[in-house]
Amino acid sequence: MNTHVPASAAARSVPVEGVLERITDAVFALDVDWRFTYVNPAAARKFDIVPDKLIGQVIWSLFPEAVGSDAYRQYHHALTTGESVKFETFCDVLHIWARERVYPSQDGLTVCFTDMTAERQTREQQNALFTEQEERYRMVADYTCDLEYWLDPDYTLKYISPSSERITGYPAADFLADPMLLERIIHPEDRRRVWRHFQQEMKSFETFDLDFRIIHRDGGVRWINHVCRPVYGADGAFRGRRGSNRDITRRKNMETELERERALQTAVLDQLPVGVLIAEVPSGRVIRGNARMAHIVRHPVPNTEHSCNIQAFHPNGAPYDAEEMPLARVIADGETILNEEVHIQTEDGSSRVTLVSALPVHNRAGKAIAAVLVSHDVTAIKEIDHAKDEFLAILSHELKTPLTSILGWSEFALNQASGEHLDQAMAIVYRNARRQQRLIDELLDMSRLQHRRMDCVMAPADLGRLTCQAVGRAMDAAEKAGVTLTLSPFCRALPIFADVSRLAVCIDHLLSNGIKFTPSGGTVSVSCRQAGGKVVLIVRDTGRGITPDVLPTVFTPFLQVDRDEAVGGLGLGLAIVRGVVELHHGRVMADSPGPGQGSMFSLELPLYANGKAT
Repeated sequence: MNTHVPASAAARSVPVEGVLERITDAVFALDVDWRFTYVNPAAARKFDIVPDKLIGQVIWSLFPEAVGSDAYRQYHHALTTGESVKFETFCDVLHIWARERVYPSQDGLTVCFTDMTAERQTREQQNALFTEQEERYRMVADYTCDLEYWLDPDYTLKYISPSSERITGYPAADFLADPMLLERIIHPEDRRRVWRHFQQEMKSFETFDLDFRIIHRDGGVRWINHVCRPVYGADGAFRGRRGSNRDITRRKNMETELERERALQTAVLDQLPVGVLIAEVPSGRVIRGNARMAHIVRHPVPNTEHSCNIQAFHPNGAPYDAEEMPLARVIADGETILNEEVHIQTEDGSSRVTLVSALPVHNRAGKAIAAVLVSHDVTAIKEIDHAKDEFLAILSHELKTPLTSILGWSEFALNQASGEHLDQAMAIVYRNARRQQRLIDELLDMSRLQHRRMDCVMAPADLGRLTCQAVGRAMDAAEKAGVTLTLSPFCRALPIFADVSRLAVCIDHLLSNGIKFTPSGGTVSVSCRQAGGKVVLIVRDTGRGITPDVLPTVFTPFLQVDRDEAVGGLGLGLAIVRGVVELHHGRVMADSPGPGQGSMFSLELPLYANGKAT
């Protein structure tokens, strides 16, 4: 080997030559006259010629069949331009596929080539397999109902299935002729979002899923589910992306309809005046509840009937066991429950009375799939019933007391000859008859207000004048009770448009109420004023005051009947005041710091100016 003439200083380098002798790639050198100056053992084996017989031979004379070949042109190009070249070619001389690298120098060329026949065959087999897979894909895609397409690695549209026409109205040929058509038919409202999605697809090798709308050729809107995934060959090389686009318009329409029905059901449930719970069977998990149920139990809609701290009791006060709860009985036994009275105590300590109905819900096969519980809060009704019972008892007492006096003194008068005793008896009879008349008038006024049958004869009036007259009427009662009644001065008229007689009764009620509930030595002060477009009457007392829990109900009939026999009356006065004031488009309010701290009642009416109410 030492007799070889190297083509360059690198070839003459002993260490480099030692490396070239041992590598498996074929390496040889040519001088500027195309004569071999060096051949390594691997190249000699490929040429099947002893290296000594190659040295000095002209390559084109030794292998004339290579003249005009791709290698011939590449060698000449490298020698002429001084540029290195790299190429793959089929070598007719050796009958192999070779990858050649040619490096020019002042002495000629150094050529290194690798036998890649096996690699090429493997690649061709893989390409053939991929082509077969592609054909199978096309065969399937041609008959699928989905719009299938295939993009090359450079994202050029390579294939689109015939179903494109069924889904979009455009035949496959239109998309192949105009690749941008696929993007142009996207609904304008979705276009920006879809374009961002496509850009993300092109930067990533992940699978993507997206729903969007397109405009069909007929102008209709279609919903598309788009799934795009990368495609790889058997050699792991990226071969592009395949997109599958399914028409999901019917599904989307059904989802929209279901969502609309769900929203409608929720709206209806939340508007119902009763609480509703719907639970699964047999798990008992609550799947729907409404706002009224949350209000009744003073807690967000629970997951189960007893998942929040609510204590339930029978009307006799006995607590419910878990399995006794109405919903639990329906789930366990399919029992139907109608109007069962359940007393509950909520987390905030309040007590409620409810009427509960519950029943199972069956599917078409008759199997129970859910249980529905309806809870009606009847606490107020129970309280009103109780108050009415007490009211009737007090009414009986209040009517019977003057009637007893009337009958007794009437009988006494009939048996008396003395005029002095007769006058005394008739005075007592008259006083009790007037008392009974006032009670009956209150009942009639309350009935008229509740049935909206109270007539008012409206005329211009002065609230200040009416107040002064009412204070004058109340002076005797205040003196007898040991209460100081005062009226703050006011310097202007307070014009209103009112039924004078009925409004006078309202003022009398407020003054009487203050005097009755103020102990001896106390004070009831009255004031009037104009506040913007309203006139205001205020009655303050230093009496017993009103507790915070009673304050919201002082104007409610039957719920606040005074039980103090020393005070007497039916307790309808304030309810009548509120009803009459509202007929005058005004309002009446009560306030009190608490028990023993007095109270204040304010009456507001529209100011009547320039012949009209403001």
